[in-house]
Amino acid sequence: MDPDGSRVVQRVLEEVGGSEQGALVRELQGHVAKALQSPHANHVLQKAISVMWPADAFFIVPELLQWGRPNALAKHPYGCRVLERLVEFFPTQWMRAFTADLLDNAPELCKHPYGNFVMQHLLEFGELQHRRQVVAVLRDDLVGMATNQNSCGVLDKALAYASPEDRHPLAAQVLGRRGLLAQMAAKRWGFPTADRLLTVSQQSGMWEEARAQLIEATPTLLRSVP
Repeated sequence: MDPDGSRVVQRVLEEVGGSEQGALVRELQGHVAKALQSPHANHVLQKAISVMWPADAFFIVPELLQWGRPNALAKHPYGCRVLERLVEFFPTQWMRAFTADLLDNAPELCKHPYGNFVMQHLLEFGELQHRRQVVAVLRDDLVGMATNQNSCGVLDKALAYASPEDRHPLAAQVLGRRGLLAQMAAKRWGFPTADRLLTVSQQSGMWEEARAQLIEATPTLLRSVP
């Protein structure tokens, strides 16, 4: 499938409904693995997942599992995007096998160039227990996660979407490693996470400590400005 064909099929999926939409999506049956690996057809898979009733697009799930385990999909440049759509639009009870495998491999996926986006989606759209498990993984290797370009984005989403009971201790642990907040703030990819932590610190009575650490690190932060 070429780029134009992909865009046309996506547009049709958005605009038609009922039997026409179902007939079009059924054309993917038996070809999901091939579409997954295509830079253009994978967008059709994503669109089908996002616009169809989950029951009508469920055939995609077993075909994906025939291609590989969920953690392998998460590390694929196109598979990660398809997984994101599944996490976002499919009922969580249908995704338990996927989620379990992703969480079993969370330490690696958080730092992976593609897998980190799937973990971010789990934090945004997953259940409380999923968020809690990802937070635990982050806390087990906090310095490594906070100073890695990929997993720092996962930390940002944890501070945004975890429950207050989980994100406040997470923020406190970052502040407890003096200099870690400043390390993140000095990096272009770490600044959004540092900014998010400041917001959490205001909500949880840790603002003065966060502010003091940034003031102390001002000379270093100024040197990091291009």
